[in-house]
Amino acid sequence: MSLSIQSDKNDRIKEVVRLKRKKYRDRQGLFLIEGANLVTEALQQDWEAEYFLVSDGGHMSDLREMLDRAVPEKTFVVPERLMEKVSDAQSGAGVVGVIRKPVWDLNRFVSSGEGLRNVLVLDRIQDPGNLGTMVRTAAAAGYAGIIALKGTADVFSLKVLRSTAGMIFQIPFFTVDSEDEVLDAVRKSGRRLVVTDPRRGVPYYDADLKRGAALVIGNEGRGISPGLMDMADVRVTIPMADGVESLNAGISAAILMYEAVRG
Repeated sequence: MSLSIQSDKNDRIKEVVRLKRKKYRDRQGLFLIEGANLVTEALQQDWEAEYFLVSDGGHMSDLREMLDRAVPEKTFVVPERLMEKVSDAQSGAGVVGVIRKPVWDLNRFVSSGEGLRNVLVLDRIQDPGNLGTMVRTAAAAGYAGIIALKGTADVFSLKVLRSTAGMIFQIPFFTVDSEDEVLDAVRKSGRRLVVTDPRRGVPYYDADLKRGAALVIGNEGRGISPGLMDMADVRVTIPMADGVESLNAGISAAILMYEAVRG
């Protein structure tokens, strides 16, 4: 039987509010999910959930019943007024979950080889929507993992998680502090560092991007850093019509990533 919370002084209510801040998420090793879709995904994928808060509103009755059947000891029913306090969704998500962050080991990942399936390297991607889309696309295109340089948006923020559509648990995500760490991981895994270069790159469909590639996607404003450009093994470009200078980072990433599955 699910339990009830009535006061905004409750420790779980306070914790959910604090988990909206990256500093607290990093310290506690926890993050928030919101909405029926992500909560359902969490239950189906057996994510390590600490607890769920679900509104007592009539529109959430089906989800309350599902949670009560699946994890009654971790389900807390709260008044709608409290859900509005803890929810980040403009229209009111109706349900919030507190999930423990997965632990990904980059050294183990590198040594495993993962069959030399491609990896995605993110050079300080800032836009949460772009980041979420890239995570989702990388998982869909069969990429083995994602390596993000420090300065990339927090993959465990609510905005990013909504954009991933739950795919964050389908693909390992590693954060590193320096470009040297990126290169070290790429070299040890036997992959080639692939960058986009509109001046010296070959058309992407003329390069072999099916296996063994570590594809770098650069910052939305500054592009790929000079350090990573200098380390590149392969340079590619996406041909464009006259007068078009560039594509959105998420779209460019999707075009290049899907070379891995093109027949």
